[in-house]
Amino acid sequence: MLQVFGDEYTEYLTKNEYEDLMVSVLGNYVGIGIYMAQTTDGNIIILFPIEGSPAEEAGLQSGDIIEKINGEDCSDMTIDKASNKIKGEEGTEVELEILRDEETIIKKVTRRKIEIKYIDSSVINTNIGYIKLISFDQGSAEAFKEHLNALKEKNIKSLIIDLRDNGGGIVEEAISIAELFVPRGNIIMKSYDKDNKESVIKSSNVNPETMKIVVLINENSASASEIFTAAIKDNNIGKIVGKTTFGKGVMQEVIGMKSGGALKITIEEFMTPNGDKINKEGIKPDIEIDEDEYNEKDIQLEEAIKILK
Repeated sequence: MLQVFGDEYTEYLTKNEYEDLMVSVLGNYVGIGIYMAQTTDGNIIILFPIEGSPAEEAGLQSGDIIEKINGEDCSDMTIDKASNKIKGEEGTEVELEILRDEETIIKKVTRRKIEIKYIDSSVINTNIGYIKLISFDQGSAEAFKEHLNALKEKNIKSLIIDLRDNGGGIVEEAISIAELFVPRGNIIMKSYDKDNKESVIKSSNVNPETMKIVVLINENSASASEIFTAAIKDNNIGKIVGKTTFGKGVMQEVIGMKSGGALKITIEEFMTPNGDKINKEGIKPDIEIDEDEYNEKDIQLEEAIKILK
């Protein structure tokens, strides 16, 4: 029924799909702890295992292709179906058949409760701060502030914000983080409802961060990541390095139903502070660097360090 809208993001979520969505927002679930993606040819590929997870302990690696789950072939399986089959009751085991460098490997992994570590930080080259944000989950703005303050105590002079493979999340969290850097009165985001009525969100921060910033993006940086990136770019606060973003410039509202499922309905389109379209366009970096995601040498990060030095 919802297909009549002709909107790829408006959909009905079953009870299980709705629960999975809440897991991604709240940050914990029972499983093995991997981030996955589906390639254009249909392969289910591991982006990376979560630090300290059963997947990491079992030796699963970035670039591993999942060919079978408990003996069931994955060639015609959607990523959502694969995810549901990998998750399960705590203490139970899942068997994965993995293709790695043309070699087939069998991995048996015991499921347990996974606390998603969606943010991490470190100091690079003595005085460059680095924050990796995997998604804009509930509480991510507060966590970002804590990590930034900890880095400032270590006397960082500049900052790299890594949003590569960050598919978005809660828009308000992205706006709150952007407000740390955008001066009071400057526009963070513009949005338009179905009647094309414009809403403008401006920063209220009278004391924004002034350190030099580089934001890393790629083709998997989407939605809330694009809101943040556009706020930094259009307000000339930092340089954007990497590849053009995904181009998801619309917001959804999720409405729970008595069945336990939910409706996810597109309610607004958002634009950059300059009024540029994001949906199906993406945000182009200031410095474009095409990089093999599984190359051991991170040339996008190296470029960011070069700029800040």
